[in-house]
Amino acid sequence: MKIHKLLFAAAVAALGFSHVASATDIYISGAPAVRAAWNIAIYNTLVSISGSAGLTKYWSGGTTSTGYNSANQIVITGGTIGGTPVTIYGSWTGSTAGNQAVAISPAESNSALRVKFLKLSDLTTPGGGYTLGSGNLQYPQFTLSDSFQNTVPFHGHVTLTTPATDYVTLTEAPTHSPAITAYKFVTNKNAPARLNNITTNLARQLFTSAGVPLALFTGSNSDQATFVYPVGRDIGSGARYILLAETGIGTSHNDQISQFSPAVTTGTITDIVDNPSTSGTINLISFPTGNGGYSSFSFVSTVLSAVSTDAVGYAVSYVTDTDATSVIAAGGHELSWNGVYYGSTYEGAHGTAPASIAEGQYTFWSYLHVYYNLTQINTYYPLAKTFADALAADLATDTTTTAILTSDLSVSRISDGGQVTGNYY
Repeated sequence: MKIHKLLFAAAVAALGFSHVASATDIYISGAPAVRAAWNIAIYNTLVSISGSAGLTKYWSGGTTSTGYNSANQIVITGGTIGGTPVTIYGSWTGSTAGNQAVAISPAESNSALRVKFLKLSDLTTPGGGYTLGSGNLQYPQFTLSDSFQNTVPFHGHVTLTTPATDYVTLTEAPTHSPAITAYKFVTNKNAPARLNNITTNLARQLFTSAGVPLALFTGSNSDQATFVYPVGRDIGSGARYILLAETGIGTSHNDQISQFSPAVTTGTITDIVDNPSTSGTINLISFPTGNGGYSSFSFVSTVLSAVSTDAVGYAVSYVTDTDATSVIAAGGHELSWNGVYYGSTYEGAHGTAPASIAEGQYTFWSYLHVYYNLTQINTYYPLAKTFADALAADLATDTTTTAILTSDLSVSRISDGGQVTGNYY
């Protein structure tokens, strides 16, 4: 991993820092779908700026085995930027919510969009196991996203929110689209092996209807009475918008998705609940009954780790490539996307890109971005901008984050779900 040291030196010099006594808090929100990549990169970036001596990590969420890497909230103390002590706070609310909270105009004008971070005074011992409790409500200073801003609704004047709200166009950190994350369609545990491919047409049918016959996947009339049901994330998730873009359902049709919340008892799916969610509001947007989804992958995983029968039906969902590893270990399996599997052969200068993605055959992926309100961050949070720019630079070269480096691809795209074209010439 290499960080461009000149980036920090130039930023610090421009800000004219000398020895500043007071600590500065940097608040970050955004995408949890690839939170391991973000959590690792945040720590590595701070190490590159100030060294590892004195850094202390705290977190909430995360599994026993992965701890900090998979945490939902993080705090890192003991770092400095240009001689100024800093404390880094991260709370992963989703790409959609992160874009909204940072882009709202006027900036920091709707308290409903504040994010709950861990409270430093509650953190007594380094490590994990903490809960948010009453929390530390703050507006994030920049956001981490697995989708372009124009993929989600929050740009310009938005009337589908209550109240109608204006949003600024966010600025991406100078190292644009430094890495990507890929997604897989996966089944629940013990789904039949013949349920092994999903096409663009099938995906559109599956995620906009009340389930589809297995026969549409297998081509066998003996599967007409067995159904496959869609399971996925709620409207706060960037992954859901990537699904909409990649399948051609369209990001403006978010309210047309139909997803289910199967009833699971002791590891068995006992019923496909007809009304998968109740009406509610997320990100100031009301959504109808039947249009819901899960707020995090952990809930999706509970369903995908459960067994079912032909009589009950099977579940198909979309998860990141790293989350798919957990699903497959629990007994689910991957579906090929339009006949192409994610693959196990890696290439590129750093060896992070599956050949199927690097050469353009597998297209279910999106770029990672670091976004901020340029005027707001320049005026009020210059240290946060220094850190945001450094974080994007780290993601472009850091092979420890589990993200796929953009520099390892032979292809590119200019929008989520857009045409993948070769960079061969």
